[in-house]
Amino acid sequence: MPRSARSPRADRPFVFRHRWAVPRPADEVMELLGDPLRYPEWWPAIPRAVPLPREGASAPGGPTAGERAEVGLVGLVPVRLLMERIVDDRERGVLVAALHGDLEGTVRVDVRGSAPGHCLVAWTQEVTLGTGWMRVVAAVPGGRAAMGVSHAVAMRAGRRSLGATSLPSR
Repeated sequence: MPRSARSPRADRPFVFRHRWAVPRPADEVMELLGDPLRYPEWWPAIPRAVPLPREGASAPGGPTAGERAEVGLVGLVPVRLLMERIVDDRERGVLVAALHGDLEGTVRVDVRGSAPGHCLVAWTQEVTLGTGWMRVVAAVPGGRAAMGVSHAVAMRAGRRSLGATSLPSR
C-alpha cells in the first residue's frame, strides 16, 4: 500500500509496558522468557514456535545473540513474528529481541530478583505494523483497540502461567 494511502492511525507505533511480580526465582524466569522455542510449553497464546537458522555471525550481545525463531500467537488478531535475539545477558537480567513479520520493532525484558524465590519482570515492546493486512485492520474503526486487547489477553495468559501478578506500569 503506498504511504500516501496509509491511515495515520495505522502508522502510529504501539508501545506496551507490563510489570509483573513473579513467585519464582529470577534465573528460572530468565530461562523461560529467554527461550521462545519453549513458549508453547507454558504460554497458551503462543502454540507454535519454530527455530530458524542464524543469519551471519553471532552478534556481540551474548553467546545466544543472533538466534532466531518464528512464533505464532493466537488471539482476536493472530500474529506471526520472527524473533531475533539481540541481547541475552542473564547476569544483568536483560533480554532484547528484534521483531519482524506482522509487527516490526523490539521487545525488552528485564528480570530482577526481589526476594528469595521471587522476581520482578518489566516488559517493554515497541512495534509498528509490519504487514499490509495488519495496517488494514488498524485502519478499521476499533481495529487498533482490538489489537491492544489481543495483546493484553496474550500477555495475561503468559503472566498467569508464570503465577505472576500484574503491577502498575511506570
